[in-house]
Amino acid sequence: IFISSQYSMVYAGYAPGTSSGAFVELSDLSKALRSVSPGMISNVASLETMLKICSNVAKAPLELKFRRIRLSNPKVAALLDGAPTQILTTFLGWTVEAGTGEETNETFLTLPADKQINQGNVREIFDAVEFRKKKAADDARAAAARKKPMDPEKAKMMAQLEADRKERATREAVTEDSKNQWHKGGNGAQITRAADVGIGCSKGG
Repeated sequence: IFISSQYSMVYAGYAPGTSSGAFVELSDLSKALRSVSPGMISNVASLETMLKICSNVAKAPLELKFRRIRLSNPKVAALLDGAPTQILTTFLGWTVEAGTGEETNETFLTLPADKQINQGNVREIFDAVEFRKKKAADDARAAAARKKPMDPEKAKMMAQLEADRKERATREAVTEDSKNQWHKGGNGAQITRAADVGIGCSKGG
């Protein structure tokens, strides 16, 4: 089922195509990245962090420092804790591991050697970032428009239109009621028929 709103399309699992204008089905990864449901990613900064670490791996897949992220770093943890880490582990192969030796008290987000991040994955995250930025901007504009006071002249015109509408509705109701009363002979009205005055009636002999 296609709904008019672009955002509704995304939540239903579809998004506008890049060229033909046709709607294309999103992957499970893209759906998770774009979802605004409770418990999912709540801010663009987390998505941007995911984009950075995955982009680094895609560009330099053999660079070990890009494949091991310290989650015990408070700044990193604040951005990746919860839904971001769950998405990375569920869809992109990352794992959460406890440190050993001198790093016993550390926790790491690690991408195993047999897992790779490709440019397609990076593009999906990038598109999700752009999508969420646009939605945030649209929501902000809509909120500002709701708070903006209406122009006095426009408010006066709208009030007059509403008053005119109510007046017309009242007149129509009165006219309709008058018609009903006439046909029913209500409120004391007497309807004289031709037969009541002998018109059209033959006299019996």
